[in-house]
Amino acid sequence: MTRIVELCTDRLPCPPPKGGAIERYVFNLSKTLSRRGVEVHLIGMKNILKIDYDSIIVHAYDLSNPVSKAVRSLFSLISSDNANIPYITVKIYEILRRIQREYGEVDAIHTHYFTASFAPLLYKLHKPSILLLSHFHNEPKQNFINKFLAREYDALLAVSSFIKKSIIDRLGVGEDKIYVVYNAVDTEVFKPCNHKLREKARQELGLGNEPIILFVGRITWEKGLHHAILALHHLIQRGCKCKLAIVGPLGHFDRAEAGYFQEVIARLISKLGLANAVKYLGYFDAHNLYRVYCASDVVIVLSLLEDACPTVVLEALASGRPVVAYASGGIPEILPPFGGVIVKKRDIKGLSLAIEDIINGSINLDADKSVSWIKKYFSYNAIAERLIQVIQGLEP
Repeated sequence: MTRIVELCTDRLPCPPPKGGAIERYVFNLSKTLSRRGVEVHLIGMKNILKIDYDSIIVHAYDLSNPVSKAVRSLFSLISSDNANIPYITVKIYEILRRIQREYGEVDAIHTHYFTASFAPLLYKLHKPSILLLSHFHNEPKQNFINKFLAREYDALLAVSSFIKKSIIDRLGVGEDKIYVVYNAVDTEVFKPCNHKLREKARQELGLGNEPIILFVGRITWEKGLHHAILALHHLIQRGCKCKLAIVGPLGHFDRAEAGYFQEVIARLISKLGLANAVKYLGYFDAHNLYRVYCASDVVIVLSLLEDACPTVVLEALASGRPVVAYASGGIPEILPPFGGVIVKKRDIKGLSLAIEDIINGSINLDADKSVSWIKKYFSYNAIAERLIQVIQGLEP
């Protein structure tokens, strides 16, 4: 196994200018595979950023040209979610044939979103021996397209056992065809910091000396920021001199987002008299986000919808920070008892008590053990090794 094609999504470039957990995952995984001696071809949207792709071989298609726009406009009359499929299927197929001509036979194609998953099936008609792997980063919709792709691909990868079960239940796929390959964290970026760096980060971020509860995520309903604010209110009423720091974009990066929820949050903060206890820090890229983790005392993850495998949990643990999280989706799989506390979803009282116990040191946690555990199972090296094992196990 020497040549792999990584197929990015058609939502954002790889890597994305902002956000884009899947796209960032594909890019970092591609870099890691490449450094391990695999010839990696990354196919995705044209990127306007100047990126150091290392030894990755990049092939881009342009969704901003007139032909692409015309095709998308036509097919959006049928389905807006699937409007890119005809154009990118043709373009990706052309790229795959070009890779074969210029570099040689491809051993495996690894896709990450259904819209980009049809071209590999066409390519397989010319090369039946190629391995096709489809990576599910979220719960699949129970529809004909996903059932068709699940049946035709050689292997399905799930970012958690929770997603694996969802694939079985919704798509009717046998368990032996599905492999768990988790999300990953860059442990060279997210790592523990010393006291000096911590104090510097708190000063630069204007966080003061109070215990900091950190929320990292989109400012949207499903991420549960309103629950964080209600829990903070409980804590302050109980005498906790703590503050809530919020990091994240105001909505989604790949589509327009109404500002209604942000208005709800602002009114809730005002109504509860928490203006001096809540600080919105804005959006940080990964290389600056580590400073925020460094400055925090506890990280909260309050996904109200089932969260497949949130990278915030992995980033916090890699940074040596304890986590309090709702029992949502795959979170119980990736948050060990020595790394934090899992709380029943929507249990705001339980949430506030768990945060208070961590701040007071009433819970016996082990940051060093968390860091070692993340490096062993969730670093990009570990996930790249897991992917290689899956592919080698499928090869005849």
